[in-house]
Amino acid sequence: MRIALVGLGGMGTTHYLNYLHIPDAQVVAAVGQSEQDRARAAQWGLPLYATLTELCAAEQADLADICAPTFLHKPLALEAIRHGLHVITEKPAALSLADAQEMYEAADRAGVQLYVAQVLQFTREVETLHQVIADGRYGKPLDACFERADGLPRRDPEALGALMEALTMTGVAMALVNISRPASGAEHMLSHYWEMDSIARGENPNHHGIQVGVATPVIARFFELLADELPEGTGALCPPHAEIEALLRRGGAPASPVEIGIGRDLFRSSLLEGHTVRPRYSILRFALERGRLEEVADAITEELYG
Repeated sequence: MRIALVGLGGMGTTHYLNYLHIPDAQVVAAVGQSEQDRARAAQWGLPLYATLTELCAAEQADLADICAPTFLHKPLALEAIRHGLHVITEKPAALSLADAQEMYEAADRAGVQLYVAQVLQFTREVETLHQVIADGRYGKPLDACFERADGLPRRDPEALGALMEALTMTGVAMALVNISRPASGAEHMLSHYWEMDSIARGENPNHHGIQVGVATPVIARFFELLADELPEGTGALCPPHAEIEALLRRGGAPASPVEIGIGRDLFRSSLLEGHTVRPRYSILRFALERGRLEEVADAITEELYG
């Protein structure tokens, strides 16, 4: 396999060094324009080109490995596909679902393979975690915590222990896979939005965890109202909002933004603008791309505030 390496930064370096240990894989040329790219290409003895098109005109390559910034993934992948190359691209695939779909559709039409380097699923740590969950040796991961939720308001030691164990194990799992995204989704964006509003008005915000708690069933409503648009199987990953609210109340926590003093106008604005808090793809951005963000935001606001 003859590989064109696109981008010679930190990730490009990691990929290059790993290719040295893969039989029948050879990096034959690179694409880059910075001084660092030129220095590393010279160090590794690789011809360096300014564009993939220039590389393909001068070299024989089978695959383009894209290790450039995320906003370049789509144009570089499409350029590689036009030249008949298979493509590996770093994660995330693109900045939007629509861009990622366009990349895959182009690869299908060209008869080439497009692979996003979601490699953590192949690590030994993740394989072990998967086995532990699949065989049920410890039961469902959160059952011990949920079953003891009624003891949290009275600070029952077993309930507190189960909660702390669940939090700790969640942290360990994220450390093993080296990503915090599963524990920092759209509900955190809403909480940050509310916090920034409080600070801008010179007030102390609610505790971040409390706000994330009440925002979670709000985001669950997004999944429910967008069920007809979601990719197959996605909706099943999110519990019903009523189940989340019931669990929060069993634990003695507020379950609605109304209960923690979030006003109607602020709440609606956070649903419409929360996706701007950080460049992370979420159900809020999904609703925006589908042209349904305002519709869903209005429906949820009306349900909670009347």
